[in-house]
Amino acid sequence: MKGGRGQRAGPLRSRPEVEPDGVSCGASGAAPRDGTVRPNSHGRERRSISLDKIRTRPAEVSSTRDGKVRWTQEENILLMRTHFIAQQQQHDTGGNYRELLTTIWNEINPEKQSYPNLLVNRVRLFLQNERFSTVELEAIKKSIRPHTPNPAENTDVDNEEAYAEHPMEPTPQWCQTNKIFQKNMKMYARVSTQDRPKIPRLKGSRKILESVERANTVIKSSIRSDSTIADFVDSVYAGAITVCEKNGIRLYSRQTKPREEKMPPWKTRLEKKINNIRKIIGTLHTYLNNNSPTRKIVKRVTSQHHIKARDEQLRQQLIILCDTLKQKIKALGNRIRRYNERVKRYKNSQLYYKNPKQFHRSLEGTVTVNKSYPTPENIHATWKEIWAHAGDHDD
Repeated sequence: MKGGRGQRAGPLRSRPEVEPDGVSCGASGAAPRDGTVRPNSHGRERRSISLDKIRTRPAEVSSTRDGKVRWTQEENILLMRTHFIAQQQQHDTGGNYRELLTTIWNEINPEKQSYPNLLVNRVRLFLQNERFSTVELEAIKKSIRPHTPNPAENTDVDNEEAYAEHPMEPTPQWCQTNKIFQKNMKMYARVSTQDRPKIPRLKGSRKILESVERANTVIKSSIRSDSTIADFVDSVYAGAITVCEKNGIRLYSRQTKPREEKMPPWKTRLEKKINNIRKIIGTLHTYLNNNSPTRKIVKRVTSQHHIKARDEQLRQQLIILCDTLKQKIKALGNRIRRYNERVKRYKNSQLYYKNPKQFHRSLEGTVTVNKSYPTPENIHATWKEIWAHAGDHDD
């Protein structure tokens, strides 16, 4: 007697069994026996079939992380600034570097929360692969505020000092403004003005005026007796950024993608042509200045310019050809030079209308960043040598 569909007629199966919906077969192709279920990693509900009844079992849901997130250049620079701030706080307070790095990053950049392993490994990868040059790392390190307090440990102390200097009782709105202000101070303190986001022009309204008043009180509480003019400028800028964030005003970064300067095709062709002519002139110069030259040197040149190699006036014709090629190079070079001068004038004109300050700085030439100024003692000694000794001069 033949077995029915899906049944076993004996130790060997004469026909393939049909797998019920939702059931995965084993290695031999048969359905699992007696309610056995293969573990599922896709989070779907699996069913097992047995002779008595059909039972449903929820499979374990696997914990998967989000996909790969791209980091921008600004976020990489901000991570390195957070790294130097964490190192400074570790040196001052003796705290854990991983905890400090994670706390500062999550407070400065709350839109992109992260965990210690990712941040530490990313910093180590930047340093090992030399993602930033030594000059860039020094600039980022100088841009952090020295002796920055730990936000996780000294937040209460900072708030108490701010409240003591604040003439009014702190309100929840004032505390929120102070928190955003402290975050912006850590982000933009000691950062060059060219790298900071541009503050847009705000439309006057009662809400903005109230935000400006609260920001002014926060700025007054942050300025101390030993603050420098640079600290004052940083505080004012952080206050302006705080007002924009409180009112939902979008900030535009000044770091635009540099436009690739594409060379025109005709210029590329001219430069290639000039290089080829220079090679020919070099060959002719070698032949003409050699005491016992061989015609193999100029065999290719003579064939290209239709000159007979066995002509008696071969040397004279090669001299004329060499002079002609030199004049041709000069003419082509003048075309390229006129184009480069025109492009330079156009760029200077555009820069003058868009940013006159940057235009005048470019005219000054190189600017030394680290200037050494004389001390008051040196100035006094220099002028003392001039004016301390009396002398008579014949005019």
